[in-house]
Amino acid sequence: MTVRSAHDVAAFVVTGLVTVAVDAGVLVLTHTVLGWSLAIATAVAFGSSVAVNFFGHRSWAGRDSDQRVMGHAMRYGALLAINFLLTIVTVTGLAGTGLHYLAAKGVAIALTSTLSFVSYRRWVFA
Repeated sequence: MTVRSAHDVAAFVVTGLVTVAVDAGVLVLTHTVLGWSLAIATAVAFGSSVAVNFFGHRSWAGRDSDQRVMGHAMRYGALLAINFLLTIVTVTGLAGTGLHYLAAKGVAIALTSTLSFVSYRRWVFA
């Protein structure tokens, strides 16, 4: 592993952990504390972490300038839509089989994180 790729992995993990903390915190607050339906709570939690995720990952990908932010945002939005659908289907589907919703959320995070890591440098922020 090169120094650059080690930095990329570390930055991806740190940004991801912050994003997961926001996402999971909002999910617990909305579903467990406020009693919202799991689908709505999952959607709100997912959406709440978008800004943290976009700017954090855009920064580590080395694309801080505002010159191409619109293109980055459009591609990020496309990936976000895919991740959103994957998250809703995974969380509600696995929870429907009896798996605790937070464990189902963990599975969704693993799936979408893998897809995102590959996509960020190769497509979204390229």
